Amino acid sequence: MLTRFNCFFTCKAFCPAMIEDTVKNVNEAIIDKIQMNLIINNGAGGNAPLIAQKIADRIHAEKQQGLL
Repeated sequence: MLTRFNCFFTCKAFCPAMIEDTVKNVNEAIIDKIQMNLIINNGAGGNAPLIAQKIADRIHAEKQQGLL
């Protein structure tokens, strides 16, 4: 089941668990053939483009390893 991760109230700075949870949810959506839209907030980690890049890199790495 897809879950929503709210890092804003649990982390004051960049939260690595946010990346892990997001990648897990994206992978589940891909497997279930569900379209997912991500909204990345600067407040969650301070730099939305860098957060997006970390998520994309992680998804790409898992795809290359055959985990997806």
